[in-house]
Amino acid sequence: MADKTIPGEHVILINNWPRAYAPSLFNTPPDGGFAGSAHYNVAVAKYQVGIMSVNWNDGLGTGVEGWYTMMYGQNKTTATAAGLEVCQPADAEAPYAISSTVANALIVNDISMMGAISFGVLTAAYYGWFWVEGVAPSGAYGLTSIFPGDIPTSNLVIVGQACVGAGAGAKGVLEEQTAGELDAACAWCYEVDAA
Repeated sequence: MADKTIPGEHVILINNWPRAYAPSLFNTPPDGGFAGSAHYNVAVAKYQVGIMSVNWNDGLGTGVEGWYTMMYGQNKTTATAAGLEVCQPADAEAPYAISSTVANALIVNDISMMGAISFGVLTAAYYGWFWVEGVAPSGAYGLTSIFPGDIPTSNLVIVGQACVGAGAGAKGVLEEQTAGELDAACAWCYEVDAA
């Protein structure tokens, strides 16, 4: 379990995933919103895995106005992902396979340069959307129940760049970069984490 948390609206994610933007999903969410039952938490992918949807947050849900990106991926782990879990790549041969558990993740030296945030329950091996870039998504498009909310940290996050780390438990966390991790930033935090 993480030692501390940071409000999601005080984090800007940096997208280091291979980009595949869908023009049809530009500032237009998928049918039924990101939590739509036809494509979220489903056993068979309804969109091309890795496809990204860029949307504008009007600031009404989180108070943060700006762009954010959601990516369609697979929860490639043996555990169910919950809302606001820090996730990372899970499979070197399937770059959009994502894990919310450290044991199933491709973390090198306890860090990962690619991070994603889950926004709801996602069964193991099922498909759904992850927040991967920009400001915290607003409460629109099926995200009302989770954003704003708190993201787990390692008790080391300061204002500035952060990366995905192993943390103290079985789940990933945002953590401060050290001198050897300066190329692995996947987030920018503009508040110190809190208990």
